[in-house]
Amino acid sequence: MLTPAQVEQFRCDGFLLGPCVLDDAQVDGLRDELTRVIRDQDRADLPQPVLLRNLPGDAEHPVWQVVNIWDASEPFRALVHHPTITEEAAQLTAARELRLWHDQIQYKPAGTGGVNMWHQDSPYWPPLYPKDQQLTAWVALDDVDEANGCMSMVSGSHRWGDQVAFLHTLEDFDDMPREFQGHALEVRR
Repeated sequence: MLTPAQVEQFRCDGFLLGPCVLDDAQVDGLRDELTRVIRDQDRADLPQPVLLRNLPGDAEHPVWQVVNIWDASEPFRALVHHPTITEEAAQLTAARELRLWHDQIQYKPAGTGGVNMWHQDSPYWPPLYPKDQQLTAWVALDDVDEANGCMSMVSGSHRWGDQVAFLHTLEDFDDMPREFQGHALEVRR
């Protein structure tokens, strides 16, 4: 379980680095499943995710989006029910019950994968309320750092409302300004 200090950090920053929840064998199994699902996307005889597409449409720099892979893969079905992830999500939202909107993979192949630009998740989920009871659990299937495109977040931006229109004006990932609407921006990686 998370400490009270971790819960407070989540409320302040809008994100929290959680513990390692998978061992190497589980990660390898999930990677193999992702490869299989992408490879077998045209097989009508196998269960398929709800959506599988190259988000930018750039064949040379793809970002594969896979939505609801748990429909097509038993290991990913187990992941969305992982006890540590679900317990900590419930703790962070003070929820007695959790509801999964969807799972999503954004896979960027090593060396050629594209960029996932700045965005906010919640505005893309308009029917879901209350907005302060939503969260995303990000599970990395590869080691990540600044050199290979790790997750970057802006501390406290979860309290600024829907800023998707502004984010769409950024032409490059490094175009994030140092200040926005009187708020100093702290990008954390």
